[in-house]
Amino acid sequence: MLPAHRKKENWYRDLTRDEAVELLSGREDGTFLCRPSSQPTKHPEGGIHMHTIDIVCDGVKHVKVIM
Repeated sequence: MLPAHRKKENWYRDLTRDEAVELLSGREDGTFLCRPSSQPTKHPEGGIHMHTIDIVCDGVKHVKVIM
């Protein structure tokens, strides 16, 4: 879980994947945000997928954060 003080950062948003894409579309490459996973899941090699980083890089890409 992300510490409460980090949830106030401008790069952290409580959004769905579609909302993240809408917010980031048209932004310059390198623009990103971090959001909670809508469906936290166990990773087969250990850890839990709790957050996703959405980054603009020739479109919007989604990177799972395994903790």
